[in-house]
Amino acid sequence: EEPRLVTFRLAIPMPSKDQKMVLSTIQQMYIQLRVMGYHVARLHTDLGGEFRGRSLTQWCRSRDIHRTTTAGVSSQSNGRAERAIQTVKGQIRRLLGMAGLPASRWPQACHYVHERERRRMADKELNDVPPFGHELLVKRRFWKTKELEGTHEVVKYLAPRPDAHGHLVLRQDGRTAIAPYFITKTK
Repeated sequence: EEPRLVTFRLAIPMPSKDQKMVLSTIQQMYIQLRVMGYHVARLHTDLGGEFRGRSLTQWCRSRDIHRTTTAGVSSQSNGRAERAIQTVKGQIRRLLGMAGLPASRWPQACHYVHERERRRMADKELNDVPPFGHELLVKRRFWKTKELEGTHEVVKYLAPRPDAHGHLVLRQDGRTAIAPYFITKTK
């Protein structure tokens, strides 16, 4: 039986492109794909220095992953990947613009795009994830202080965080937090 080829556009933000960070991110994606039931047989990259380390080659060999690269260093030789990158960047720009958030919040928008795509891959309901930047209510945490203040606060939704069993939100003071649940804000 001929295998079915499926393309997904997953994106995980990285603080740098050093070899250790790239390997860690590839491992994270690999684990997510395996948990979802996908078999990863090949890793195709360009000839960038971040992909040339022995550790990536050894890691792929230990998992029977065939490594391939583009023929040249020009981005045109890897058109499918470059188009995917532009698509994800466009989605991130649109999310930030619609939410009225600054470009510095691109990692959170990237997480949102990634998690929506993972849910689509798993045929999960997409409507249970609020729009990026949507105002919600989350429960405040009190440590025996301010007991008479409101129990909920208004936040902006950033992204699902399945690794933390919650949701990444932006508080009004500019800090991010993980909320185990949210309440859709009603007027």
